Amino acid sequence: MVTLPSVKQVALIVHDMSNEGLKPGGHYPNAGEAPGTAEFIANNVKLLEAARKRGMPVFFTGHFLRADARDAPLGGRSETMDVLKDGTWGAEMIDELQPLPGEWKIRKGGGFSAFTGTPLEKWLWRLGVTTVVVGGAGTGAGVSSTVYATRERDFACVVASDACNGAGSESHKAAILNMSTFAQVGTTEEVVTAIEKAPD
Repeated sequence: MVTLPSVKQVALIVHDMSNEGLKPGGHYPNAGEAPGTAEFIANNVKLLEAARKRGMPVFFTGHFLRADARDAPLGGRSETMDVLKDGTWGAEMIDELQPLPGEWKIRKGGGFSAFTGTPLEKWLWRLGVTTVVVGGAGTGAGVSSTVYATRERDFACVVASDACNGAGSESHKAAILNMSTFAQVGTTEEVVTAIEKAPD
């Protein structure tokens, strides 16, 4: 069972839900065609709707890279592929998960984690957040890196396992198992229920 503190202390991170990897026309292999993509997107929408209903801060992360990709994660595909360039359709959030006015857009800085080279930690502390809920793309890379980084910074973390891509694959199972050492892990339904029941 997933448990949360006061909803005033909880934030949602919508991790790297860009057109580039999730919509037809994106440059990543199988963009928009990978098995389970529609369900994975729908689960992130459910998390977002629950967070907004309770007035939680929402942070949308992404790579909005320079034309020369000097700010891409070293060793990652975005370093050598012509992808996720700032100002392009590919780098923007998918239509289903567009930020509203007042929500936070975090430009990742040269790494996979949402904390690397970004002001995310500062804004979480300033808002009084102690616990983050995470869903999004890159289960074994960006999502995992972000979850590990939350614990290094003394935030508690909750992962919605079926709101991370690749659900059912061996790599997804391994990443979720590893993250469960550092975070509470539940289904989207379980996390949404916890958000709905979190005290004011």
